[in-house]
Amino acid sequence: MKSITYVFILFISILFIAFLYGCEIEGETEVVYPVTPEKKTEWLNRMNGDIESLKNIIVAIQEKDSVKRISIGDNTYKLEFVNTPPVEIILDNAAYTAPLIGAHKIDNNYYWTQVIGTGTSATTLLKGEDRSNYPINKEGVTPKLDITENGTWSITINNIVKDIFDPEGKKFRAIGVKSLFTSISFDTDSNATIVTNEYPQRIHVLPKYRPFTFRLLASTTDTLRIASGFSIPVEFLSSGISSFEFVLPRSWSADYTFTEDKKGGSIIITSPTGMEADYEEKGSVEIIAINQYGDKLHSKIPVRCEVGLVNYASVEFTDIAPGIALKAASFVFADESFTEERTITTIKADNKFRAMPPAGFPRFNKAIFTTEDNNTFTYYFPPTQTLAIGEQTISIAPPQLLSYWQGGIVITINETLPLSGVAAYQISGKVMSPEISPKAIPWFPNGNVNVTEAMSTTDGASNTTAIINALGGIGTSANYIARWAIRVRSGGYADWYLPVAEEYLAFYALFSQDKVVFNDLMESLGGKRFIYGQASGNHRNFWTSENMSNTQARMAVIEGSAAGTIAAGTKIYGCFGLAFRKFN
Repeated sequence: MKSITYVFILFISILFIAFLYGCEIEGETEVVYPVTPEKKTEWLNRMNGDIESLKNIIVAIQEKDSVKRISIGDNTYKLEFVNTPPVEIILDNAAYTAPLIGAHKIDNNYYWTQVIGTGTSATTLLKGEDRSNYPINKEGVTPKLDITENGTWSITINNIVKDIFDPEGKKFRAIGVKSLFTSISFDTDSNATIVTNEYPQRIHVLPKYRPFTFRLLASTTDTLRIASGFSIPVEFLSSGISSFEFVLPRSWSADYTFTEDKKGGSIIITSPTGMEADYEEKGSVEIIAINQYGDKLHSKIPVRCEVGLVNYASVEFTDIAPGIALKAASFVFADESFTEERTITTIKADNKFRAMPPAGFPRFNKAIFTTEDNNTFTYYFPPTQTLAIGEQTISIAPPQLLSYWQGGIVITINETLPLSGVAAYQISGKVMSPEISPKAIPWFPNGNVNVTEAMSTTDGASNTTAIINALGGIGTSANYIARWAIRVRSGGYADWYLPVAEEYLAFYALFSQDKVVFNDLMESLGGKRFIYGQASGNHRNFWTSENMSNTQARMAVIEGSAAGTIAAGTKIYGCFGLAFRKFN
């Protein structure tokens, strides 16, 4: 009797252990794999969070959305879109045997899939009761994974709950999670590439947000008149443009170029020659700007082809440095005060460069040249240089002493001349503004201040800064020569300073060679002539930036028996001033 009791107790114990640990008992159809509530919550949050992120990625792609912000944490990337809800990409390499929910693209549409294991049959489309696929979109249903009471995976979609079976055909036991996302990377433009752990792997590219704008820098109402057979560049400002398309009158053509930063460029419109069998004399050029998503912006320019008309400047450049063959050029124009610039792309015809000068920018400020061997250099024109409609020849001889360069007259050059090739235009040195201070001005408005930081004999810029600081900064209204110097804006440059004695002597060495020629040069550049040889009112003494003592600073003498020397001057007395700047 005892043995029967023992057998019975043993049998009951085996059944209890089998129930507790999910062991399969012959004849049983349900197997239980207990999962703690904490683990169940953790696993489901992770798996369903990945599914929700995948949905938002697909919606962002479908709606041509873009990433506006990226936040990076420990193995976690958060992408915020312009319109789509954010996504969280978790890369923790979790790789338990588990089902995955993925996305498959068919004819530009995405559909939900179920991924079980690997191999050719691992991925299957999720289907409804009518065998139709479930599309992925903003309004569509989203699958949701769950774990049954028996510890196996199930899926709910469109309110239908189904068990998930493993590759062996058994209900898929829940033992952990599997990462949906394998990697995320960013290119130089911050576009995001996401790779999933599906089989086969899926790749999704999400572009970085860029504004999409387009504005022509020409009238869209006035007719653009173009001489027959010639091209006119029309400049534009832009952002986010990938390409252009054109709708043109018969026998007209158009092309485009971007600036290096793609924030602008030129639409190059070419008129018919008039020799075509069929052409339209006038019409409109429709310009269609296209961004990376295929979105379009439209603009129109009325055009007319006219025989005998010349509405462009055609320039042939001479006196080019040896070793240079010009391939391309951009002309840079400035307004009257040099506060704003406009860059125009030119059309090269033989050895001439054609461009239409922009209205409101009268100064032909500089030209940026590209050589046949793809080197570049900039040539700086004097403020008197203009660009007129029609044919003209302009010298671009390499700069030398007494040349105009970057706002002033070249006084010193660091390199040994002559140079050849682009190096001839890439020199460094110092220039003097053609401006002379309007009246005799004190070095310091009050005496007995020793500006010890302004005692350099080589660095006029630092001396000038020290003087300014000693008087309370650039905002002071006191009248003194350093304040005048830093307010000089010759050529549009804002880094002028009061020179040291050495720089005055370099100037005087050039001035004394031929004072008339030097004065003519000053006047031609919009400055004033030096007055000398008079009993009074002449430009005799000029302040340097060099402090000497509480009451004295150095001044340069350029008139009289002491001309070409440096002397001591009382700070509170008036002298004139010149402004220098470094160039490179």
